[in-house]
Amino acid sequence: MSGNDRYDSGARPYDLPAEPVAYGTAPYGTAPYGTAPPVHPGYDDVRDGAPVPSIAWSTVRSDQVVPSGVTVLVAWLLVLFTGFYLLPWAIAATRGKADRWSIFWVTLLLGWTGIGWLICLVWSVLPHHMVRIAPLPAPAGWYPQPDGSHAFWDGARWTGHRA
Repeated sequence: MSGNDRYDSGARPYDLPAEPVAYGTAPYGTAPYGTAPPVHPGYDDVRDGAPVPSIAWSTVRSDQVVPSGVTVLVAWLLVLFTGFYLLPWAIAATRGKADRWSIFWVTLLLGWTGIGWLICLVWSVLPHHMVRIAPLPAPAGWYPQPDGSHAFWDGARWTGHRA
């Protein structure tokens, strides 16, 4: 028997039994406590016999900020007036780096060493940091299940109540 035989039987692996389940326990085919809350309208995948919500439960975004037009203009004017001394800061300000002001101060105070200026230049062109953001859990309520019934989610786990 191969690992995919349970999908070949015609029955969907996340079909839920009709009998009620005690409060606080996860009925067969539902996500156990501590896993992703329910999502409407449906489920796209099944893993380990439990439906997986159809949206990602965490989002990855960068720490890039929207650059201010005035700051960018001032940065590039200062680059010209200082003989390219503040170039790392101008690049960071134009790219919307979250740590652009740190780059400004390090360039201003340590750029005269040459190696400080080079470090700031590399720092300003490095990729933005990726930040993982997790959405809030789904609120308590009745959620449709793949078999057409509804199950109650108390905000942290499936209660076992079915309708």
